[in-house]
Amino acid sequence: MSVRMSNKVLITLLVSTVVLVYLPVFVASGLEFVFDDIRFVEDNDAVHDLGRTIAYFTDLSTVDPHGWGGIYRPLRTLDFAIDWAIATPFESVGKIRWLHFRSLLYHVAAVLLAFALFRRWGATEGAATLGALVFALHPVNVESVAWITSRADVMFLALFLWALLLHGKSEGADRNFFLAAFVLALALLSKESAIVFVGCAVLTDFFFRDGRRLSSTLRRWPKYLVYAALGAGYYILWATLHNAADEPLWHLPVRWGGSLWGTILMMSRGFVYYLRLVFFPVDMAQDWYLAEVPSLDAATAACLLGVVSLVAWALVRAFRGGGVASFATLWFLIAIFPVSNLWAPIGIPTAERFLYLPLVGVSLALGVLLARVWAVSGAGGRAARAGIVLVLLCMAAVSVERSFIWTTSKRLWLSSVTRFESPRSHDWRAKRDRILGENLQRERRRLVDEDRMEEAKTAGERAEAHFEKALAGYDREIEIWYDVLPDPTGPVAQTRALRSLCLSGMQRYQEALEEADRVLRDWADHFQGYASKAVALYGLGRFREAAVCIEASLEQRDHVSNRENAAAIYEKLGMLYEQEGNRAQAYLALRKAWDHLPDAKRNPAVSQALEQMEEEYSGRAGPLGEAVDDNPRDWNSWLELATLYAAYGYYDKSAQIFHELLKSERPQDGDVFILLPYALYQWQWRDTEEGYREAIRIYDIILGQQPEHEAARRERQRCEERLRRLRNQ
Repeated sequence: MSVRMSNKVLITLLVSTVVLVYLPVFVASGLEFVFDDIRFVEDNDAVHDLGRTIAYFTDLSTVDPHGWGGIYRPLRTLDFAIDWAIATPFESVGKIRWLHFRSLLYHVAAVLLAFALFRRWGATEGAATLGALVFALHPVNVESVAWITSRADVMFLALFLWALLLHGKSEGADRNFFLAAFVLALALLSKESAIVFVGCAVLTDFFFRDGRRLSSTLRRWPKYLVYAALGAGYYILWATLHNAADEPLWHLPVRWGGSLWGTILMMSRGFVYYLRLVFFPVDMAQDWYLAEVPSLDAATAACLLGVVSLVAWALVRAFRGGGVASFATLWFLIAIFPVSNLWAPIGIPTAERFLYLPLVGVSLALGVLLARVWAVSGAGGRAARAGIVLVLLCMAAVSVERSFIWTTSKRLWLSSVTRFESPRSHDWRAKRDRILGENLQRERRRLVDEDRMEEAKTAGERAEAHFEKALAGYDREIEIWYDVLPDPTGPVAQTRALRSLCLSGMQRYQEALEEADRVLRDWADHFQGYASKAVALYGLGRFREAAVCIEASLEQRDHVSNRENAAAIYEKLGMLYEQEGNRAQAYLALRKAWDHLPDAKRNPAVSQALEQMEEEYSGRAGPLGEAVDDNPRDWNSWLELATLYAAYGYYDKSAQIFHELLKSERPQDGDVFILLPYALYQWQWRDTEEGYREAIRIYDIILGQQPEHEAARRERQRCEERLRRLRNQ
């Protein structure tokens, strides 16, 4: 720029530009937590309790109550917790505005730090300003700034650029170097992408400090070693916590691309897609899927050849002539590597937020180019400057519109379906309809209980309509998965599991069960498949089988919704046992229901029933204990105490008494007197296949002593029937 501006004016220009672009996230109507904001912030109890600060660094479950899937970003969780504590007095929309404001502050810091780095790297004031404006306004950055969940991106980049600025100022092992290492550690704890810092530091030193003399750059190897050690330390910490938590490493069972070669082919197309987003940011996505490339077709070969040629050109240019274009290209390659799926499968092949760090180098190159165009004199120069202003205004307009999209779930996913149809866009819309349907079903049941039958009928019809829309969304999602993946078994299994929940919501339980069984055939240990099967079995009244399935689901992944389902299943199972007269299993089932949902307000029936049963137990156990203490040969009291223990699930205590009674000197007919309740303990109270077999053995002993014992014969027959039923289940 030919007109010089003071630093205050430049800072004001950059900050006001950022604020204007992201104004929709503060003033849009109906602001909501969208997409993963719900799991990472709104539903995350750890974020709502700043007192758990230490746990953010040691307990992976604080990242997300629904399963953390390989993410370890404790500083982001801490930052969210600080925000939540500050915004506690605000209403919901106020909290969301505050969270957006804090993310915007990080982006402002990143823009100002980028400007400072551009100046330090030798850019003129005009080039640095234009480069910073490109970075501030570029539409691909909107996802990182306007999406609350992407706080990790804006945090880590501000820290990353600050550490790079400090590194550039350092001379030897001075204060700036140690401060740079400390800030880098914070960046790593914000997001793992900071692991490329050492590569970026080498690159900037080579281009901007050492005159492209590699030998001079390599003399700083002790510093680079420290940065690399910090990255390795982060990885070791991540792996240690991950292994301790026994969490499956990735959401998807296969690498994107199917193999390393397949990933290289796919990501060569992804690289071209990224370049298109950088220079022509139109038709951007809220969701990110590339079709896997099964073989080297002509288009993929052209992309791969183009990428290899670009890399070769950048390396040759770096050592021969230098230039900001080669720097920007190499910076882009280094910065994109952690999210390229080449190092490790990350579950997402491409995403706009992945360009947040790579765009820094590109913005510098564009700033230099635009400054040269701006400096053209004459009529052509005026037209060029007008063109630059127009381009920046267009970028700003697109970014404003994009930031508006991230303000509500409806805007986000409707936009995604119409602009960039993807499996997840249909998944989230279907999920919204499914949840609305489930809420309306609960409302219908409440209205039925209150005998408001007309309103209940209306609620049921509305629920049915939402479930139908959800089914259509899941069906379309499955179609797209088959289009984009050669082997979509994993993602399709997940979708079918959710589809099964919709069918259960519509009370089509047999279809729901068949769908869940299909999921488990395709993916034998899928937690959602077990959960969906449990819900279907619950609807069919097969509560014992439902309990087995929900426990299998919770073993795979401990989800809040599945715990609620488990509580409902065990409550029904307890009622079933109570009707059968099996007080022991009824009590244990209710105990399980309470363990899964220990909340008297949300689980009132179980809370009340347990309290009543425990009072009854205490009222009987105390006197019986006193009776046997007073008279150790009181066989009736001992037997009654053993029966009471068994009836409340204290099997070890009960078995010990039975064994002692059977070894002791007993009155005449004492064996039968003891063996009858002992057999009952074995099969009815324990309710296991082993118990049934043991009970039949005991009944045979009784009938061997007294062949005409009618009670033993009758109970043995009932025991055999129940054993057959259990085996059939």
